[in-house]
Amino acid sequence: MGNSVFRPGGLLLSVNRDNAKLSESTASKIETLFDVLRANPKISIQRLEALLLQIPKARLTSN
Repeated sequence: MGNSVFRPGGLLLSVNRDNAKLSESTASKIETLFDVLRANPKISIQRLEALLLQIPKARLTSN
């Protein structure tokens, strides 16, 4: 069946951990990241670092 995380329109881009919608900018950056990984699955993390740094980090909240 393949890797579901690489399928366009997957759950990864629909909502974040707190059920809040991702911004279009963040979703676009994540889609670009997966496009790069689909094109070259063996790419090094160093080559992806600039793109990864543009994606906002999750904000952890205490319950």
